Amino acid sequence: MREELNTPAHQRIEEEFEEACARLEQLDYSLLSMSRMPTETELADARHYRSIWHSALMVISCVLALCVLGYLPAWLGGISGALLFILAAGYFDGIIPLVPGGNRYTHLLRKRQQLHLQLRDYVRKVEGSYGYLHLLQPLQQLNPNLQRHYFNKLCSLSRKGLLARQISSLENLRLYYEFLLEANNANLIREQLKLKEQMAREAEEMAAPDEGVAAAEPAAQATDDTTNNP
Repeated sequence: MREELNTPAHQRIEEEFEEACARLEQLDYSLLSMSRMPTETELADARHYRSIWHSALMVISCVLALCVLGYLPAWLGGISGALLFILAAGYFDGIIPLVPGGNRYTHLLRKRQQLHLQLRDYVRKVEGSYGYLHLLQPLQQLNPNLQRHYFNKLCSLSRKGLLARQISSLENLRLYYEFLLEANNANLIREQLKLKEQMAREAEEMAAPDEGVAAAEPAAQATDDTTNNP
């Protein structure tokens, strides 16, 4: 059994596993967490405000037109013109402090799409042609959360080299990030266990010479006693 574990194939698997674990610390978790991506709530609020902005624009424009035609007082036309100017300036997000612009929804949607494409391309780069997640599967022994069925599905696609092409939805990208977080936690446990084993091994190596010296002292004392008392 020992000889089978020392085969070149097994050694290569161990090396790939160590490299994959070391690579965990180099990943861009800020991008993978999608923390900069606009949320569904932000998009819904921006879309709602855009509807309000368009409705206000139509009402004020109609009032101004009626004032120009003489159906409404001129002073109301002046107020409507000023409001229309302010509303037109407020279309661009960020011009009026604390007030979102009419184009905020379009801006957030474009930002979301750009970050989505950036994240997808980054994950495809991490996976490469031969996959990456499946190399971390041995960490399941240290973290049971990695054994969830959707994580196993991602690892299966990664092992087949298909994950880089098929991962595209935000849901799958979020699962990819969660797997890496769980794997990173398991790797920290693995590093702690390795450190404890190394410390125990060093303690044993330091204790061995001391035992040899302790055993040699009685033998030397017995020799001296024999010499002094023939």
